[in-house]
Amino acid sequence: MLRLNSVVATGMLLLLGACSSLSKEKRTDAQAAASAKTKHNSKSGLEFVYIPSGKFHFGCEPQDPQCDDDEKPGRDESVSGFWLGKTDVTVAAWQKCVAAGACEEIAKDDEQHRCNYKNGRLDHPMNCIDWKQAQAFCAWIDGRLPTEVEWEYAAKGGESRIYPWGDAPLDATRANVCDKQCRSGDASTASWAATELDDGFAATSSVGSFPAGASRLGLLDMVGNVWQWTASSAADASAKVQRGGAWAEKPSAARASSRYSNDPTTRHASIGLRCGL
Repeated sequence: MLRLNSVVATGMLLLLGACSSLSKEKRTDAQAAASAKTKHNSKSGLEFVYIPSGKFHFGCEPQDPQCDDDEKPGRDESVSGFWLGKTDVTVAAWQKCVAAGACEEIAKDDEQHRCNYKNGRLDHPMNCIDWKQAQAFCAWIDGRLPTEVEWEYAAKGGESRIYPWGDAPLDATRANVCDKQCRSGDASTASWAATELDDGFAATSSVGSFPAGASRLGLLDMVGNVWQWTASSAADASAKVQRGGAWAEKPSAARASSRYSNDPTTRHASIGLRCGL
């Protein structure tokens, strides 16, 4: 009887341990974000998150069926620790740079009035800027544009993930991509708009509007809202790599390994920036 009770007790302990492990696994991202080192940049008013050094798989993840050719076959990369903006650079932060004489006042707008600086959307991402303008802002806060390897490492949290939040499919609560709202606002997106989704925004949204799409360390809007310029050059050395997808892009662009390149002089309402330190 004592032996049987011992076996039963051992079994119950193992079961409880398994349940505890599952519970711990579910809390992993929340715990990692809560314990992440953060700091405030007084010049810009932006928050930064420390990304610890580590190794990861750069490029297409084996469980991802949406990868483009330029994401394959992928490779192992090592990344030194660095700081990355918790959000995209906002219009409010850009205004401070303009006041300091380090950034240009952006007079550009488009026919749909989607350039945020011109239209005073202070808590939206700064957009309609080219690569050199993005560089200038980051330099003003004694920072820099991240490389695309650093960007992807931060987006994946150093793990094998399709999206910053994991492998769960993108939905309207996780990122601002081209959906029924985007299509209704711009007929040119008709071929890729995901009309089954409705995130509530025809163009950009206030930064941090999609907390369900946060990365493991609590970075917000790593995918969707605006493309983010990086320091990296594309295969065509005259072009610069952008990451993260945007409100005007198909949902498959809002993956951690998705890449896009653009002429560094390009300015569009779907292009913004996030700085590293």
